[in-house]
Amino acid sequence: MVTKFQKRIIVFMPTYNEAGNMEKIIGEILSLECKPDVLVIDDQSPDGTGQIVEKIAEHDPRVHFVSRPAPRGRGLAGRDGFTWFQNHPEYDELVEMDADFSHHPRFIPGLVAALCDSDVVIGSRFAPGGGETGRPFSRQLISKFANKYLSIILKTSVKDCTSGYRLFTQKALAGIDFSKYESVGPTIVTELLFDLVRRKRKIAESPILFEERAWGDSKLSWKILLRSLIFPLKMRFKKLLS
Repeated sequence: MVTKFQKRIIVFMPTYNEAGNMEKIIGEILSLECKPDVLVIDDQSPDGTGQIVEKIAEHDPRVHFVSRPAPRGRGLAGRDGFTWFQNHPEYDELVEMDADFSHHPRFIPGLVAALCDSDVVIGSRFAPGGGETGRPFSRQLISKFANKYLSIILKTSVKDCTSGYRLFTQKALAGIDFSKYESVGPTIVTELLFDLVRRKRKIAESPILFEERAWGDSKLSWKILLRSLIFPLKMRFKKLLS
């Protein structure tokens, strides 16, 4: 019988200017009991993130590195990462996470354990036992409002719709053509969730503690936040038209 820790897992991190985090976060991921491999897709970061990861990958076959050509974008890197996973069926599960320690590697075993008969597990701030720390109360209120709003628009019971800390099985992403996705930026999180709900994939949530980034600058802006709220309405409208 194959146990959950005998499955092959790869942890995917899209990166841009995360040089100060990469050695530590890759080291912590590789040391986990579930023995995941690592895939880093970098948008040609000017701070040398790519060079750091490429050097690690040269000496460790468990680390895979892809340097993306322009244009840059969180959504574009996400599409490439998910397609890479689809094209490597030797891996059973993919964990998507940020490289800034706001998503801490210590929660990966919990995502793996929570999979059971689901297709997707979301690392959730709003599941029992979850939460966030290091961010002002106003930002926490905005997160709660945004997720309540998105759960209504996307017609899902998922509590943390904006979480980019997620585990996918090969079955979850089977049949999805990511070249047809519209997201260039972070809206890929909700675009993929909307697609998974539409395809009736089984989605579970596992508690995480979302922490303020350990190093570097946040890429989130009010413009990105507003776009993230409008984009799901566009998806729902297109669904109604079709």
